[in-house]
Amino acid sequence: MTDQHAHYQILIAEDNTVSREMMASILKTKGHTVIGASDGQTALDLASKQRFDLILIDINMSPMGGFDFARHLRQAGNSTPIIAITGENPAGLEIQASELGIQSILEKPVLPERLIHITQRTCALASQSSQAQLAAMNTQTADPQDLMLRAIEIAVKTAASGEGRAFGALIADKDGRILAEGSSAYSNEFDPLSFAEALAIRKACDTLKTQNLSECTIYCSFKPTAFGEALIHHVRIPTAYYALSYDDILSHAERAEQAANPKPERPPLQTQQLCRDEARRAFSIRD
Repeated sequence: MTDQHAHYQILIAEDNTVSREMMASILKTKGHTVIGASDGQTALDLASKQRFDLILIDINMSPMGGFDFARHLRQAGNSTPIIAITGENPAGLEIQASELGIQSILEKPVLPERLIHITQRTCALASQSSQAQLAAMNTQTADPQDLMLRAIEIAVKTAASGEGRAFGALIADKDGRILAEGSSAYSNEFDPLSFAEALAIRKACDTLKTQNLSECTIYCSFKPTAFGEALIHHVRIPTAYYALSYDDILSHAERAEQAANPKPERPPLQTQQLCRDEARRAFSIRD
């Protein structure tokens, strides 16, 4: 369990001064001691001279980025937990990160609540872990709450950018590594398939080269639509988490209006088979 009152010594290596100071300010509100570095080499020198409970480092820096930093740190026998930071979409980087002993990847700009949660969780796990358990941490990059916070982060950023609606989703493998992400970005105003969960599933299937996602879990900032649920079932995802339902975003007045004037139920779909024999010809064609 995460100790909300524990204070940790944290190193932040980030070449963007504004981003570095913003993250430091957020963490200091929780009583943590934060030291900053503007590049990976400086961070490596600091980590070799003093003890830190956690290191946050930007992946793309010169002369040394986050992945090279992690490689050198682990080769030196230093097992301090690392959280990588990137301005790019972190999906697809999780496996490489875990191989380098990086516990998690955060996308900039990081939501304060997610930064606080993942920082305190990672530090707490490390302080309670043996070396064997620390090694195991590298294969499980996130817990369900952190993955949901990431889905919410996608929704917030999509809405703030004006590129889509406030919905986000991601697919994680059995070890908690993010395989794909999706947002309800506008392709056009009337696109019936621009659902966050649908786009995340499409990307995950492409990444894994299969439509069988039975060892994956989906995290949605909003309860999946009927179409989304059907697609989740189709690709055999066994568990879906969501943060909000439609009722959660209704005001008291809207609930009263809905109760007074309930929407009519959709009529059942009418189906009828036609041209069966003609259609079978397509299945008789051989290359």
